[in-house]
Amino acid sequence: MVNGIEKEAGSQWTSLHDPCQLCSCQQGKVECETKSCDCDNGTNNNDVKCCPQCFPVTRCFQEETGRYYSNGESWQYNCQMCQCHKSEIDCLPVKCQQLTCKQITYDHTQCCPHCYHGNPCDMETSIKNIIIETAPCIYNESRYDSGQRWQLKDSDCIVCQCKVHL
Repeated sequence: MVNGIEKEAGSQWTSLHDPCQLCSCQQGKVECETKSCDCDNGTNNNDVKCCPQCFPVTRCFQEETGRYYSNGESWQYNCQMCQCHKSEIDCLPVKCQQLTCKQITYDHTQCCPHCYHGNPCDMETSIKNIIIETAPCIYNESRYDSGQRWQLKDSDCIVCQCKVHL
């Protein structure tokens, strides 16, 4: 007798206390054991709670964004390209294109630097920086060393810096 219900010898049932336990009546005694999982037989006879290994994970959860992503889905996060692959998140730094312009500006809202062809005073940012990435830095016939900064003549809003990549 189980929970006020008489059980026949050899009968089986799922435990009321643990749905992953299969119980049976054997020689007048109740015996319970963990249900076996047969993943090769599909998921029809398996419970995701009791046999999670039979249910392939097809989503990823990124704690920083609080979002779920589908298997194969890609997204950009903190200047990295991320992809959900079999419940794991793989991220690589965003690849920036090689710039050949003379005026390169960095915007904190973008991952990669970009060329600026206008008057830097017209930029809609509070900090006006121009980075010249040629070796050595030559601007208006003046030569500057890597890391060196200078104020442009006739402009209070432009600070230039020589940055040589070796």
